Amino acid sequence: MGILRRNLSKNLSYQEATKSRTAAKYGYSNNPNLTQLFVMKHLAINLFQPVRDYFGVPLYVSSFFRSPALNKKIGGSETSHHMILENVAAIDIDQDVFTEYGVTNADVFYYIYDNM
Repeated sequence: MGILRRNLSKNLSYQEATKSRTAAKYGYSNNPNLTQLFVMKHLAINLFQPVRDYFGVPLYVSSFFRSPALNKKIGGSETSHHMILENVAAIDIDQDVFTEYGVTNADVFYYIYDNM
């Protein structure tokens, strides 16, 4: 239960990374196992947080972890990296939030490309 009160990184909470209106609506569990949680924390610390720190603007995560049942319910790809099945993860960031601050998708792409 302690992990539920902790952040995966300075600016990314566990709740934000696992939230899903569909899971809540239909009663699906959307909690990662320990291996998946480790991968999520690694991605949050080594990708999400450096991007957040560099641009200094809020980043809204629109999708991070999805349980296989939730992924199937929403019609996600059977090989979606949001399920973190083979130590590979995906994190979707809503561009509208950072676009409000003058940061573009290209800015984020080139920062990641040049620095990670």
